[in-house]
Amino acid sequence: MLSFLLSVMIMIPLFFIIPPRNLPPIPRFFCRFILLSIGVIVKVNGKERLNRSKAYIMMCNHQSLFDVFIMGTMLYRYVTALGASYLFQLPLWGVLMRRWGIIPIPRKNLPEAIKSIDIAREKLEAGVPVFIAPEGTRSLDGRIREFKKGPFHLALGSRADILPVAIRGAFKIKRKTDWRLQPGVVTVDVGEFISYKKFEGMSVEQLRDYVRDKLRALVGEIP
Repeated sequence: MLSFLLSVMIMIPLFFIIPPRNLPPIPRFFCRFILLSIGVIVKVNGKERLNRSKAYIMMCNHQSLFDVFIMGTMLYRYVTALGASYLFQLPLWGVLMRRWGIIPIPRKNLPEAIKSIDIAREKLEAGVPVFIAPEGTRSLDGRIREFKKGPFHLALGSRADILPVAIRGAFKIKRKTDWRLQPGVVTVDVGEFISYKKFEGMSVEQLRDYVRDKLRALVGEIP
């Protein structure tokens, strides 16, 4: 908690002084600092793909409360993300999310959720990658849950390539149903890009299932 508060108090003024597009090294450093303070080391395989100049949608599994910091260690260029709207009400953290340009998405308001998807599409068209956890919430057992349709409406509508990213080990660090923290190693495997040309003829449901299988294979749930 102390490392988190210290990091946030330092980042807030920096986020108002420095344009977000020039900030990635700063949150990347502090995310690693916060994780190291609880004994968590993050190893990223395939990180060279994260710096691609063309915009893309990164889709990752959601295992832990600390996934946001794990993803922060992968900020090698400016990106945005879709985040649950209630997070924007949190003291300090909500300020950082707004300043960075995270897009709020309500879980139970379909018209507003559609607006959020439209904003994400505009970001992609402007050349900004978008990070999404298509499960919508954390896993209860560490395995990948069913995916929501919204991210795949976005992929088809924006014609953006998809980058699957698998997080392994975060569930052991902090489970949704347990407040205890466990030190350990988290491995992030950045998969191969799924080109829009490969899925442009798919339906939303077909694309959802296709990407879910890709992520499950990357995590090691299926061969």
